[in-house]
Amino acid sequence: MVKNNILKVPTVCSLCIFLCCLFPVTTLSQENRGGVNEQQYHLTIKEHVILGDFTSLQVQQGKTIRLFWETDQATFLHLHGYDIELSLRPNIASEMTFKAHATGRFPITSHVFDEHSDAHHKHEVTLLYLEVYPN
Repeated sequence: MVKNNILKVPTVCSLCIFLCCLFPVTTLSQENRGGVNEQQYHLTIKEHVILGDFTSLQVQQGKTIRLFWETDQATFLHLHGYDIELSLRPNIASEMTFKAHATGRFPITSHVFDEHSDAHHKHEVTLLYLEVYPN
């Protein structure tokens, strides 16, 4: 009888370790996608370019979209079509949250200020596109 109980303990421990390993993976996956009605993206701008392989973000109409931004230089973001603007400062995380109501393809641009001119002289750089698909 004692031998049977001893053999069950390693099996139960192995199962617990296996489940504990799965739980963080599931949690990270949910964090990246957000809740059922929410989509989240973490985006970093370095030298006026999005890091990673982002050219567009695909989202569903009706979802709440949360974009978390970090940058190495001060810039001003503009989500065209939604007329949402956000001022970013270096090394300070910022968030852009909105409801994806309009479908289509919308550029997210960075208004980069020229260091040698006044604040009104700026040029616009398209960082990526927001693609909102109907339900």
